[in-house]
Amino acid sequence: MGKDIFLQMLGGESRAYLALPESGRGPGVILIHEIAGINFHLRAAADFYAGLGYVVLAPNMFWRLDPVAENDYTKEGLGRAEGLMNRHTDAEGASDMRVIAKAFRQMPEVTGKIGAMGYCFGGRMAFLAAANGDIDAAAGFYPTWVERCLDKADQVKCPMSLHFPERDVLESPDATAKVIERFKNRKDVECFVYPGAGHAFDSDSARAVYHRFASQLANSRVAVFFHRTLVAS
Repeated sequence: MGKDIFLQMLGGESRAYLALPESGRGPGVILIHEIAGINFHLRAAADFYAGLGYVVLAPNMFWRLDPVAENDYTKEGLGRAEGLMNRHTDAEGASDMRVIAKAFRQMPEVTGKIGAMGYCFGGRMAFLAAANGDIDAAAGFYPTWVERCLDKADQVKCPMSLHFPERDVLESPDATAKVIERFKNRKDVECFVYPGAGHAFDSDSARAVYHRFASQLANSRVAVFFHRTLVAS
């Protein structure tokens, strides 16, 4: 459903995957990859949301370090991906999200509001974009290290939908609880915990971590969330 394009960034360019709905136009969703980058799983997710009527843009957030940044879930692939993540900074990510969001809004295919949806590392990038005021709604599957960014929580003015696994090898239960507690009084922020699910529960290509119930329920909830915040509002 999509194609690769290039976005002009500050000091270079980022390859991105652009998926269009059948109409060719609509509200937008920035889909932010996990550490594995714009791989087959992320492209399939972009096509899924495009099928729901959104213009979907999936940028390479590691463009400074690797112009491709497309890895699989083998030990070698995840090792390369982890190396990229460890060299990337949140400050770079927040700055890039501002550039990406501005460029995305100016695309002729985008005719309404824009949201951001991120996986793992990407969930934190979506949170930072929300804190920057760059987007109209933010969602995250198994977002990592958001608890380290809670000093920016008061800057988040848009609705958010956060989805946490009960058994996340990258986040402690205390860290998840801290994020949920911080937003418990926000009516426009929804937080869900999925019993029995682990990190990367949406990754249907990695059977050891895929959790069908959590994946399908979380995707249906985000579909409703984006319709409410980007389409109906």
